[in-house]
Amino acid sequence: MRTHWISAAAVLLIAFGLMALATGCDAEPTAAGDDEAVIANTHCPIMTDIELDRHTEIPEGLTREWNGKTIGFCCGSCPPAWDELSDEEKQEKLEGIIADNPSHAAGCCGGHHSH
Repeated sequence: MRTHWISAAAVLLIAFGLMALATGCDAEPTAAGDDEAVIANTHCPIMTDIELDRHTEIPEGLTREWNGKTIGFCCGSCPPAWDELSDEEKQEKLEGIIADNPSHAAGCCGGHHSH
């Protein structure tokens, strides 16, 4: 019975997050320069299965500055969750999803970002 509640809660969290993203921002994403990354991470650090396009402007409110890097998020629910984490937890969340250089893309897209 407990797993049903956890599953239901997870589905609701994802649904509300997607609704917040779809309805909470009127800003249209815009492409940055070809080689210029807007955010440092390749995936949302909270909902880690959601890939982000590092070369597309992220709507206002869906980024945070942390340790000199701009961190992007997939929806309006994620930045407040990030804010609640300790520095150690933030570092753990970012392991494996920070691209320190453009060649990182080789691991996820064969070296080309054409999302």
